[in-house]
Amino acid sequence: MRKLLGNFGEQLAEQHLIEKGYEILHRNWRYSRLGEIDLIAYLPDHKRLVFVEVKTRGNQKFGHVSESISALKQQKIQQLAEIYIAQAESERAIEQMSFDVVLVETQTQPVITHLESAF
Repeated sequence: MRKLLGNFGEQLAEQHLIEKGYEILHRNWRYSRLGEIDLIAYLPDHKRLVFVEVKTRGNQKFGHVSESISALKQQKIQQLAEIYIAQAESERAIEQMSFDVVLVETQTQPVITHLESAF
């Protein structure tokens, strides 16, 4: 059930980013056993490579979704981003990068909050 909710949230987040002009480069990009990045996107207007963590919750029983991204999780995403950049052969001009968080709350009607440069 948790995996289904997470996939649903990632789909909503991806659609939200596309509507805002982002190009989705990868979904669930994984490196070995170190972990994965939910979405890797590119914002052409700003020449920005964006690493996105998606957090989805059906209720606030376990706290607000923004509280679930620990410092350790942030470090892991940053480490994965460094590996991705070292391995990627991009044809896109990249002048900056950011770590964004998309919060998806699905109680009744989905509510999407995009935190740019969250960490």
